[in-house]
Amino acid sequence: MTADGPLDRAHAAMVAAPEDEAARRAYLALLVGHEFLVALKDEGAGATVEPECVELDGTTFVIAHDGDARLTAGRKGAVARLAATGAEIARLIAPQGLGLIVNPGAPEVAFVLDPDGVRWLAAEAGTRPEANAHRLGGFGRPSGVSAQTLAALDARLAGAGGLVRRAALAGARDAEGAPTLVLALAGVPVDAEAALAEGLGALMRLAGAGGARADILFLPEEGPEFAAIAAAGLVFEPPAPTAPPPPGTAGPPRLRR
Repeated sequence: MTADGPLDRAHAAMVAAPEDEAARRAYLALLVGHEFLVALKDEGAGATVEPECVELDGTTFVIAHDGDARLTAGRKGAVARLAATGAEIARLIAPQGLGLIVNPGAPEVAFVLDPDGVRWLAAEAGTRPEANAHRLGGFGRPSGVSAQTLAALDARLAGAGGLVRRAALAGARDAEGAPTLVLALAGVPVDAEAALAEGLGALMRLAGAGGARADILFLPEEGPEFAAIAAAGLVFEPPAPTAPPPPGTAGPPRLRR
């Protein structure tokens, strides 16, 4: 199966440089915001479903597939499935002591996280950053940000379904003079801010972000704050959506063993 998506490319970069911590973090940064499909043993009742799992050396692993083709490969008939991001899956299965296997049917892009790794990923992805534009200043080019981080951020913004019209990443100083990174997002609907802040905040933390804290700001595209950050930093212009983004949902059902 051809490896041509952002997650596959990040996996290939990670495998090509096994000692490169930045490459591994860039892959995990994309994984937390990527939507996977989890096959279900049955369609469940109410808000509870049971995922397809495999036992390896006494540990139970939930299986996640990157897209319908990988989910249905080698199967006959319809497959009940759950759609959820890597972060959502990690948060759901971490308390149950489960591991995670991504794309087991495609060995060239398969990835395994043991239960400790899942708990770590859930913790890293679980905190929403707080930011206040008025306490940040000294904007400049972001320093210490790896090429892998920039590629992961670009891919995540491009995959945001057109929710972000423009974005800018810059270095900054907080009110105490400490260095930070600021990611300013323009044109985001209010009801999409929480999910984007969580996903992009996790991406910046996992990708390393040069060891600095990363603040997320939602700003008017024509306002002076966004203009100042964009003028000093790196600007991203995600592609416009080909169709309106789907309405929000209540979230995936709860997974159980």
